[in-house]
Formats: sequence, structure tokens, C-alpha cells
Amino acid sequence: MNKKGFTLVELLVVVLIIGILAAMALPAYFKSVERSRMAEADTLLASISQAQQRRWMKTGSYSKLFSGLEVSPTSGAVATFCTKGTDIAAAQNASGTIAGCGNGFAVVLEQTNSGTLNTAKVTAYRANNTQYTYSLDRIYQDNKVTCHAISAEDKAICAEYCGIDTMETNDCCNSGTETERQAACVYTSGSL
Repeated sequence: MNKKGFTLVELLVVVLIIGILAAMALPAYFKSVERSRMAEADTLLASISQAQQRRWMKTGSYSKLFSGLEVSPTSGAVATFCTKGTDIAAAQNASGTIAGCGNGFAVVLEQTNSGTLNTAKVTAYRANNTQYTYSLDRIYQDNKVTCHAISAEDKAICAEYCGIDTMETNDCCNSGTETERQAACVYTSGSL
């Protein structure tokens, strides 16, 4: 009698082993994908910041709308846009949170009425319908990007982004000295 083939128990054991291996590998994969999204957002923030610096040198003021920049990521006269998903008008719900940016970022030009160099910035908010809800911001006249964590998962991804082991606060910088990376990046008038 020829008994070729596998029993049901053997097949179930193989499927169980594959499931365990996949469950161990998926979190690392998602974290790796998120790091690449952060790098993409970092590059976008740098481009916008440099365009704002050039505008400041030409006109003495920053653009409040993306259409006023030479590297405008959108053709509309808006101060916020989504990197993926719908436009920001459709993305913001009644509470003002970002809900329709797909799996991307809501990028916002922010500045105060004072017009000082260190209060104007561009911020990339991670969409609220994703696993992560951190934000990255860059002061136009500085080369540091600050990661603002909200949840424990955000703290872990921000700590990796900033090059530190653990975060004592909810904010860290991705450049500067070890103290600057660990400490909250609070910019006040004249601190640049």
C-alpha cells in the first residue's frame, strides 16, 4: 500500500507555524513602512521650508498659501493639503481633525501675525485614520524637524526618527546634540 501525502494534522501544524511567523514579522514591516513615510514627509517639509526661505529673502514675508510658493504641491490657493486622499476641505470633519487624507499627511502652513522668523513653520499631521497619529514640524529658518508623539506607538516611532532610545517627553528633534534630540524642541523668540 502506497501512503503518499500529508495528514490533516501535519497540514494544520504547517499553517500554524506560518501564521506565527507572519504575526511576528508584520509589526516590524509596518514600522519600516512608517519610517519610509516619515522620510518622505521630512523631504517635503524641507522643500517647503526652503521655498519659504527664498520667498522671505525676496519679499520679507512668508506665503500663507501654497500657491504663493515656487514648489507648490497643489495648484489651489490653500494653506493645507493632503499628500494622499481627498482635498483638505473634504478631509476636515466638524471637530477640525484630519479624517480624509487617506494613508498620508495633512501638510499645513502655520504662522503667527507677529512675522518673526521663528514662529512660522510647516507641519505634517499624520492622518487620524491610521495606526500612527504623530506630527512633524519644521521652523522655516531652522533645519530641525520636531516629531510630536501622541500615543505610546507614536513615541516609539518618534524616538527612532530622532535617534534616541526612549522619549521622556512627547517631543524630540531629529538633529542637533543628544540633549536637543532628547529634550522637547520649544522655540521661543530669539532662540534660534
